[in-house]
Amino acid sequence: MLTCYLRDIEELIKTFRAERHENMQTIQSLAFLGKYEELKQYLNKIVGNYRSIEKILRLGDTALTALINVKIEMMRRNNINFEVKYNGLGIYHT
Repeated sequence: MLTCYLRDIEELIKTFRAERHENMQTIQSLAFLGKYEELKQYLNKIVGNYRSIEKILRLGDTALTALINVKIEMMRRNNINFEVKYNGLGIYHT
């Protein structure tokens, strides 16, 4: 289970790094081309995305929490709707 957990954490880190790199290239291109209105819109979109990833599902088990949160993030990036329902058994968002 630990190997799976570490693999998923590495995948999440790779995803964040790739997104950061892509964002920086886009920002640089828009600024270089003088497309400031598009740049402002793009930056507002990025800020909104960072706010959404601040909410982490906590399950009380580190490995399970990491695995589920990695999968949630992958679904979000692929525009797959995902809804969490819980009955108060220690599962919560932060």
